[in-house]
Amino acid sequence: MTLHCLKCDCEIAEKPLGGVMTDRCPQCAGIWLDGGEFERSSSGRDTTSGTPRQPRLPPRAETMRASHTILVTIVSISLLAACKQLEPAPPDLPADLADTWRSETIPLPSQFAPGLPRGVEELRFAPGMYKSDAPDYWSYVFVLRFEEKTDGSARVKDILEQYYTGLITAVAKGRNVPLDRPAAQVKLETVTDRKFRANVDLIDAFVTGKPVVVHMDIELKTSEKGTALLAAVSPQPRTHDVWRSLKFVLEAIE
Repeated sequence: MTLHCLKCDCEIAEKPLGGVMTDRCPQCAGIWLDGGEFERSSSGRDTTSGTPRQPRLPPRAETMRASHTILVTIVSISLLAACKQLEPAPPDLPADLADTWRSETIPLPSQFAPGLPRGVEELRFAPGMYKSDAPDYWSYVFVLRFEEKTDGSARVKDILEQYYTGLITAVAKGRNVPLDRPAAQVKLETVTDRKFRANVDLIDAFVTGKPVVVHMDIELKTSEKGTALLAAVSPQPRTHDVWRSLKFVLEAIE
């Protein structure tokens, strides 16, 4: 049966549109659809296979889409790099941890170690610093900021011996703690030319009056203003969780 256009009465022919055979007028370009053909055509599905048809974008649109993909990738990489640089506190350590540790600042040279170079000392004490049964007993960090440039293991050992011998001797005298042995003995190990590890065998003149061996991680940082000696201190083994807190707090005051 021949079909005619309802508008101009021209004979119409079947033409494919979006995978659907439609009736199209060659005169006015009118398209006539049977029931359900519009839905199948607009859904973009092939009537034979039932799979979605992927429309092809014009060349300019393809270029724009590729450029957009590259831009999104660059932005994502940049954001990941920025987040890495922020180095936030580990999930179980509060960001304000350093603010919860008791702080102290002492001008150098101090009264108990008059031979130290000029500068200033900044300290942060763990909450259990003076509690012998606490996991963070005798755990603290400090930064010695010297106005002179300091380097070498011999100089670092000399500074630590003056510091701890003078500190323990002064506190023991003030608290009437007898010292029947050297107040502090330092063993220093060189890790790199700027990093060191030490064990300090000292008398706890603050709390127990008994010997305690504290471990130290030390780093020297030099600038135009002088040298900073950064130290983390604890009797706990370096595998203990307290060292994570020590390093985090030390970085916060660095």
